[in-house]
Amino acid sequence: MAFLHEQYAMKKRLQEIFKILKNPCDNISGYEEELDDILHMTLQHDFLSKGKNSRIYYENISELMYQVNSHTELQSLKPYIISAILSRRTTLMTEREHYIPNIKSVLKYQEYNIYKDNGRNFNAYQSALELYEHLRIYYEDSPEVDIAFLDYCFANLSPLSEWYYQNYKDYETLD
Repeated sequence: MAFLHEQYAMKKRLQEIFKILKNPCDNISGYEEELDDILHMTLQHDFLSKGKNSRIYYENISELMYQVNSHTELQSLKPYIISAILSRRTTLMTEREHYIPNIKSVLKYQEYNIYKDNGRNFNAYQSALELYEHLRIYYEDSPEVDIAFLDYCFANLSPLSEWYYQNYKDYETLD
């Protein structure tokens, strides 16, 4: 019962974030080192390779980092929001100038078929999971990030957690 109560509380908390997003962003600064770390980390993932040496990707990831740092409530979900935007909106983030990510879109469930491999989607799902894991580890000790809340969002806002249980292979443990 405690687990179910906690899930209910997190669902309510997520609903409150939608209300907060209607308010103007806080004026923030001082996240340049974090931006550099995230830029470097994300470019290690092949599906973001178009972003290497790209002014467009730098500007778009800067906008994303500005948004996630602009509300305390969003800061608690940084790893989830960053990974969801980058994995769901890869082409927009790497190719469209002046793209402004829609945070609300990744805070709603996105359904897609995870049961059949078309030759590319399973690799994309694995890459998205690895990005989430790397970001989660990076932010693990950040006081503003709520690990339980972001894991709740990851598990409940996309079918990737279900795909993980069925298909994920950790390449680091393979010989």
